[in-house]
Amino acid sequence: LKSGEEITPTEAFQRAPNKDGHRIAHWLKWMLGGSAACDLLRLRTAQERGVGQCQNFQINSDADMTPAVNWLYGNLGGKLDQGLARPHPGPLPQERGDGSAPLHPSPPPIRDATPYEIYQWNLPPHKQRLPTSFSELYAESARRREEAAARSGSSPVTGHSKLAIGLGFDVATSTKGKSNPSVVSLLEEHGPEWIVRCRFIWKTKDPEIANQRILSILNVLERRGIRPRALAQDATNERYYAEQNRKYFRAKVPVVLVVASEAVDKLSLDKPTNWKEYLGNQLIAKLDDNNLTLPSDEYTRTDYRLVMKDRGRIVCEPNDQGMHGDCFDADKLAGHALTATNSRRTIVPPRELWPQPPPPPKATLG
Repeated sequence: LKSGEEITPTEAFQRAPNKDGHRIAHWLKWMLGGSAACDLLRLRTAQERGVGQCQNFQINSDADMTPAVNWLYGNLGGKLDQGLARPHPGPLPQERGDGSAPLHPSPPPIRDATPYEIYQWNLPPHKQRLPTSFSELYAESARRREEAAARSGSSPVTGHSKLAIGLGFDVATSTKGKSNPSVVSLLEEHGPEWIVRCRFIWKTKDPEIANQRILSILNVLERRGIRPRALAQDATNERYYAEQNRKYFRAKVPVVLVVASEAVDKLSLDKPTNWKEYLGNQLIAKLDDNNLTLPSDEYTRTDYRLVMKDRGRIVCEPNDQGMHGDCFDADKLAGHALTATNSRRTIVPPRELWPQPPPPPKATLG
């Protein structure tokens, strides 16, 4: 300005004392305002609590899925509370030095009532064809089944674990020319606390590869005797792909489709909002209440800190690595999977209240 010589836009930006003001006034660029939605101190506390029990997995090839699902199989339910998931099979009995017989032989298997015996037991008394000792056998079998279910935390009827798990799937998209990764989050509910047990992060253009990786995660849960409540998938941009996944996984898990721009109709809301704001604020509230446990890596910290609050709205700008709050979105979808479905129980009346047919007529001598 003193000499009046022309300067380039780059030089003008370098000399500008207010860089953000220069971007807005001269480059007409919209600048993201507000502050980080996730408090750094509370985020660090949630990550410190997840040391050794939560993990992030970067899946660059199919070979990376094997150690990831093996870790998931061994850490479901947490190392300190394995009673919430079905326990691992015990070690093999130790053999003697000469290899003749084990020092502590395994006990004989428990004999349960066969389906035919249960069918006969539920028949009216005049139609039963059972041994005299079946009532004792049935009672002993039911008692042992309930004791085993109490030790493993599973249901004595279905044998499935009571551990509440929700899955969130944030589908990869392209934002401002940068490719964002796909993230599958596995979240456990322990009372009021949410624990992000693990995440699977990958970049792929083939939806079949993504579906096979999700299917491998569901198979691990099935082998552990755990049925997730739901799989919540972001259907904002990839609606057709989300509808295909709803049919593809319906034999394994219910698929809940979430469109971020759709309105939320909740009686507890003071003002109308959409699913993006509602689920984001729900996850932030868990973090602020110190009821959230996260993996302790730098990737999670960077991803959560990208989420901003601007005039009450939750916004996020991608960084130079293509990160776009995908872990945050997958975690909030997993939390929605836990709360989007209602548990219904069927109450079976006791056998004394079942309708009984009239007794057969007595035989008479004619």
